[in-house]
Amino acid sequence: MNNKELIGLIIRNKRNDLDLKSLYVAKKANISAPYFSHIENGHVHADPLVLSAIYDILQIEFNNDEKWLNKKIKEIKMLHQSIYDYDIEHRNKLYEKMIHDEEKLVSSILILDYLIAKLAYNSTSYKSDECKKIINFLDCVQDRMTAEQQNFYIYYVAVYYKNENQLTKSKIMLYDLLQKGSQETIIPMIYYQLGQIETRLNNLSQSYFCNKQALTLFENTGNIRRIFQVLSAMASIQTYEKNYKEADKKFREAIKMTKILAVSSLEKNIIYCNASWNAICSKDYRKALKYLEHVTELNNNPSEYYFNKAWSLYHLKRNQELDEFLKDVSKQQVNDKYIWDCLTFVKLLNSKGNNKVIEDHLLQMENYISVEGDYEAKAFLYTQLISFYKRTRQYKKALHFAENYINS
Repeated sequence: MNNKELIGLIIRNKRNDLDLKSLYVAKKANISAPYFSHIENGHVHADPLVLSAIYDILQIEFNNDEKWLNKKIKEIKMLHQSIYDYDIEHRNKLYEKMIHDEEKLVSSILILDYLIAKLAYNSTSYKSDECKKIINFLDCVQDRMTAEQQNFYIYYVAVYYKNENQLTKSKIMLYDLLQKGSQETIIPMIYYQLGQIETRLNNLSQSYFCNKQALTLFENTGNIRRIFQVLSAMASIQTYEKNYKEADKKFREAIKMTKILAVSSLEKNIIYCNASWNAICSKDYRKALKYLEHVTELNNNPSEYYFNKAWSLYHLKRNQELDEFLKDVSKQQVNDKYIWDCLTFVKLLNSKGNNKVIEDHLLQMENYISVEGDYEAKAFLYTQLISFYKRTRQYKKALHFAENYINS
């Protein structure tokens, strides 16, 4: 989109905001109505004196200072790069600068770049209401965007839809962008987002393919932060697909990267927990505990930590250590499905045959998990319920929960 089109867009929007007729503005500026129409539609470069008169009538302070514009172009590009690099601190500082100069940016030739950058920030910050406002405006002016602006705009709208859990809509938009042949800078991010979407849609082989494409492209650019994220995602997918050795290799690579990256303690803990779960799946419980040794900041522990550690200790028959650990877990008062899972299976195994205690706890768990639990948690619970009712010869109840298991 060139300068004359952007100037025309701003003039038309301002005139509509003031509810003025184009003929009224043309007469006040001492120009013909057709000439004003050409200016407003971005068909001509208007005489500076004429533009000055139109700005006065519409009370537009049009900032077109070259030095200031170049500075803001640089800041907007840096904001996009900070999102690409997952540099949250830098991204937030740049956005604060942009907001500080918002009025000037809106009345400059950077209006579209500014709004796309604002959408970029809000879509990656999960600010839904802000995104809606910007999308509603930009949807009306898509035909005035350059090809590059349009690609960035569509990408960030797709990210917004992904965050809103409209996964199919987001997926279609991102695949369309790939087919269009977007600029190289955005393609790795498209594959990265598609990998996340396909995982959430349970299309694991397609997710692995998208993440692999993203990994290759991020390696070419040397983007270590994104390489770390993609490796972690690929490792988790391979755990689900029972490729435990390959998953462990990728987890170890990602863990090495945490030592050179500014990774939060929560992120570190999550990757150690995922690596430990991979070890548990391959029945290497000692390795699982080694990974879990790194999860030390109790206030920031992912809930998977409690479950994975209890599971490993149980299978290694370290019963005294398990009992002590469970006392600590109970003190945390974490209302989470993994804690419930952890306490459920341990209470089942250590209830000393008290069937009433077992049944009460299972039914309490079933009531909770029917609302909050995911597939894995439900599957675990239903197998325990079926096993319990078979053992106590309550076959009708066992059949009831078997049906629930199948339906879930």
